[in-house]
Amino acid sequence: MQSNGRGINVRIVFILSLLFLIPISIFFALTLGPADISFSLVMETLLGGGTNLSRVIIFDIRLPRVLAALAGGIALATAGTMAQAVFKNPLGDPYLLGISSGASLGAVIAFLFHPSLVPILAFIFAILIAFLVYFLGTAAGGTPTTLILSGIAVGMFINAIVWYLILSLPYLHGVYAWFLGSFSTVMWDQTYLLFITIPISLVSLFLYKRFNLLMLSDDEAMSLGLDVKINRAITIMLISFLTAMVVSIAGIIGFVGLVVPHICRLVVGSNHKYLLPTSLLFGGIFLLMADSLARMGTAEIPVGIVTAIMGAPLFAYLLVRSHVKG
Repeated sequence: MQSNGRGINVRIVFILSLLFLIPISIFFALTLGPADISFSLVMETLLGGGTNLSRVIIFDIRLPRVLAALAGGIALATAGTMAQAVFKNPLGDPYLLGISSGASLGAVIAFLFHPSLVPILAFIFAILIAFLVYFLGTAAGGTPTTLILSGIAVGMFINAIVWYLILSLPYLHGVYAWFLGSFSTVMWDQTYLLFITIPISLVSLFLYKRFNLLMLSDDEAMSLGLDVKINRAITIMLISFLTAMVVSIAGIIGFVGLVVPHICRLVVGSNHKYLLPTSLLFGGIFLLMADSLARMGTAEIPVGIVTAIMGAPLFAYLLVRSHVKG
């Protein structure tokens, strides 16, 4: 009992630490950029002072980008945590499962007709691909390996279509940087759209019991009173929505949904009562810091490249470990 109490205390301390780190991360990110703005000037500007130039840079350029990265990280980490539960797969991630690719195809098609359709078509295509991957993986044996291989295969096929459209249609050449994952052009209206994902992510915190049950076999979950089919369908739609919103604003950003839940699981365990809030908070900080790294050099690089550099080695490790255990 004492060790359990200590475990709970560690979890609570970790959650409180992440809450404390969020404003610090935001403040640090606001100091980064081509224009040299000191910590003191950032603080002065946020408090209503500063120069005209600092107010424009902070409030019109950096703050919407910083908050968009924070909201995007929260959404992708929440989606990844739910995906690992609903697919019973430690490699579950919207990027590896092809959901991000589906959303990007919907977004590119929307770009061809009317930009206002981007979030809607991204969501529709994300849902379609999520269910397609699930049914393909189930038909191929229903194991974690067949599921992830189905996601990778479908994702590669869709990415090839997206690249063909981008490279062959001059009208789409401008979305090249977006496709690689970037918050560089995000403005307030797009940030407000991403804010929609925050209450959806918070709702997932109250569904932690369902995600714990989804980790069991279908027979065990149903014997405990869970309607597996309905809860699985609802969860896949939530994952698709969160992923589609991020993709429609910032393009494909991979591995956040893979890396963050696994890091948090090492600290708080697999109980979604603690895993969901820690993943949510750490996901926001993780993507915000990745975006900060992306713009620290002499030339900005897409944040999707930064997260891939961080996440690909972990993916390889998890893939090897799952094969050894299998």
